[in-house]
This record gives sequence, structure tokens and C-alpha cells, in this order.
Amino acid sequence: LKSKGIRLYAVTQNYSMISFWRKTCLISLIHILGSILAIYQQ
Repeated sequence: LKSKGIRLYAVTQNYSMISFWRKTCLISLIHILGSILAIYQQ
């Protein structure tokens, strides 16, 4: 039971890290696209 709980905890930690990185990458992409659009609109 204990090892199963530890494994579940590790999986949830990995998942939260993945979703965190995905959000970070998405935000970065939006910022980059915004910068490119701003340059083109000048």
C-alpha cells in the first residue's frame, strides 16, 4: 500500500511538472508571437 502511494505521488508530481512546463511554453509562445506582431504593425 505504501509503495503504491509513493508511486501515485511521483506520477502526480510528474504530471504537475509537465502541465507547468506546458503552460510556461504556451505563455512564452504567445509573448513571442505578440512581439512579432508588434514589430510588423509598426
